[in-house]
Amino acid sequence: MRVDIEKLLPHVEKPGRYLGHEENTIVKEKARVRMALAYPDIYELGMSNQGIQVLYHIINNLSEYSCERVFAPAKDMERLMKETNTPLFTLETKSRVSDFDLFGFTLEYELDYVNILTMLDLANIPFKREERGEESPIIIAGGSCVYNPLPLREIFDVFFIGEAEEGIIEILDIIAKAKTEKAGRRAIIERLAKVDGVYAPGISHKVTRRTVPVMRYDYIPVKPVVPLINITQNRMTLEIARGCTRGCRFCQAGIIYRPVREIPENDALKATREIFNNTGFDEISLLSLSASDYRGLKSLMFKLTEQFKQKRVSISLPSLRIESLDEELLNLIKNIRKSSITVAIEAATQRLRDVINKDYPEDSIEKGIDLAFQLGWKRVKLYFMIGLPTETDEDILAIPKLLNKIGNRWRRKSIKVTISPFIPRPFTPFEREEQISMDEVKRREDMILRELRARNVTISFREPEVAFLEGVFARGDDRLNDVLIDVWKSGERMSAWTETFDYSLWERAFVKNNVEPESYLCKINGELPWEFIKFVDKKFLEREYEKAKKAETTSDCRRDICHICGLCDGSIAGEIKREVVKEYRAFVPRKPKIRLKSSSYKPKVRVRYKKDGVGKFISHLDTIRLFKRAIIRTNLPVKYSEGFNPKMNLAFGPPLPIGVTGTNEYFDMELEHLFSNDLVKSINGFLPDFLQLYEARIIKQRVESLNSAINLAIYEISGDVSVDESRLTGVMHTERNGKSRDFALTKYIYSYKADGTFEIGLNLFKDTNVNILDFFAYLLNTERETILDRKIVRKGLFIRNGDNILTPMDVI
Repeated sequence: MRVDIEKLLPHVEKPGRYLGHEENTIVKEKARVRMALAYPDIYELGMSNQGIQVLYHIINNLSEYSCERVFAPAKDMERLMKETNTPLFTLETKSRVSDFDLFGFTLEYELDYVNILTMLDLANIPFKREERGEESPIIIAGGSCVYNPLPLREIFDVFFIGEAEEGIIEILDIIAKAKTEKAGRRAIIERLAKVDGVYAPGISHKVTRRTVPVMRYDYIPVKPVVPLINITQNRMTLEIARGCTRGCRFCQAGIIYRPVREIPENDALKATREIFNNTGFDEISLLSLSASDYRGLKSLMFKLTEQFKQKRVSISLPSLRIESLDEELLNLIKNIRKSSITVAIEAATQRLRDVINKDYPEDSIEKGIDLAFQLGWKRVKLYFMIGLPTETDEDILAIPKLLNKIGNRWRRKSIKVTISPFIPRPFTPFEREEQISMDEVKRREDMILRELRARNVTISFREPEVAFLEGVFARGDDRLNDVLIDVWKSGERMSAWTETFDYSLWERAFVKNNVEPESYLCKINGELPWEFIKFVDKKFLEREYEKAKKAETTSDCRRDICHICGLCDGSIAGEIKREVVKEYRAFVPRKPKIRLKSSSYKPKVRVRYKKDGVGKFISHLDTIRLFKRAIIRTNLPVKYSEGFNPKMNLAFGPPLPIGVTGTNEYFDMELEHLFSNDLVKSINGFLPDFLQLYEARIIKQRVESLNSAINLAIYEISGDVSVDESRLTGVMHTERNGKSRDFALTKYIYSYKADGTFEIGLNLFKDTNVNILDFFAYLLNTERETILDRKIVRKGLFIRNGDNILTPMDVI
């Protein structure tokens, strides 16, 4: 059953979150098994998760199975869905999630747990597994959070522990066979419990983590779904390596993603070409827990730079170690565009770095940052932790001391710092450690702020209450299931977002359920609740903990000997030290480009286009991004601006408000030289149906920019419209964001016609303009919300000079 959501979309913020219609989505009308794949946060976060893209790609490549996406609705959408009895739906087909066979969640953050309940509620699925009937889909969870599934044990039917690329296929096969045999829900879960990596509460007693032996090329989502709206990580992503052997003792990811596996260089080059051709993104992020440990990284970076240098694709490495920042690597990164450099330092004293096994030398921090600034970067981002085991006030004070030193040396540069409390997590050497209290977090934060002097250093802290809850759920038990349900019932939503987080609701839920949350933050001496999950050698974690107490470091086994963690066969020991590095051409900085005189002719093109249908729910900035990606894919010789971060030379006319379509919209584009192919046809081939070009013409003379020249817009409202004509000469009063304004409408109204349809011409001014939705609400004497239910079209944009009215195409 398809869900009708069109009437809801005009009344929510960012309706593009719920549209679907993205490029590279896969819609299957029929499938033996249908899976709804969920991320329990808003679209912008869910679509930034690489795991979602990987599973979507793998499942939909199987002809018998289908995978559709669903994300947590924001609070305004949730409210409307409840008011209108609209069930939770998938993006691809707008089908009810409750009609699917499998409802799977990727869980990466504890404070997203409350959103799971929102999604189950909207899907009309009971919160607790024991209360579900045969009509409910199987509810499954995977991701890093399920390494302690106990706080969600009563909510999920099954958990998948580990890497799901192969396991998900086995799960779907079992469900498909069970459906043909008309097996009941309980029988299906019992069968799933036999799959390696699956934990079924009440059935399983032990489970072994699942891994994939190699990073196969066919698991790479080379045709990822391309969002219509801007998301948190709006770029190409390629996982070049999985796992890390550096052995940071606080890092859960460093354990649960072992052993280390890398994709071959040729696969990386091929995959990035395919992803680029299928998306048009102008940035690629090479994902890895420690990208600088990828063997042959500089060779890969050089070849990627060569591969994309004509496309102006920048390359980012989100996880660099400070000691890896040498001139050669930084030059390779900055070759196209300088983004900020991000480095996790974690601790500011050598002693504490030894405790946590961050084994870089004292002077490498300043050297790495100095080098980045010397080579032209304007900003670095640094990460520190507080509350680490054995930490003293001396360790805390070393943070502002280091920041002052760097900040004062580079006064014209920006240094952004994030400081987070340490959270002890399962399957790390510090899994038994105490987490400091909220009061102690605040005390240590105050110490840092008091000692900070450098004005170009900006520090942001994680909220102590948020870190407190992270720690509670990271090491919590099944008593937290009812706490979670009660806090949701009391109104808590989107706990990961500062503007919606309400810690007082959590406090009341803990009291109601007789749970002392502080008990989960104490040092653990007995049996660990998650010990039924088998993979890492317990003795290895114990040895590492003892070495931490002595501030002794452990070498990286890929550069030394095997430390017997139990997560591989030991064959990777020493592989980097004995590796013969492939030869590649050393980076040679390009010679400065000779700037042409300003009189050098660069052809400009004026384009007329339409944005209709669901395009009315896409913002102006998101529309520009769609055009840019399409233009990149056409190989048009578009001109870019100069400077560190070149921008495509596009200039658009007045933006369309969200909720309004346009039949004659315009933008100008500057080219390096004339383009021989059909420009309109070339670009349209990479645009969605709701956004299409009509024509493109060379601008043959000097003209004003579109925004400066256009001074008249014609709008049409369909349907039965009754206008009090006295309002045409009235004064419209508006209040928004605490500011009130009055608009004398005679200044703005150019023409007016009401003969079946309502059409009005509005004068546009450079300094101030009336909000079109406020204007129509005033004119029709109705609420702004009601206006959004009508079809509003901007029929044309014009250049008026006295009685002479021309289109932007007429003046070129």
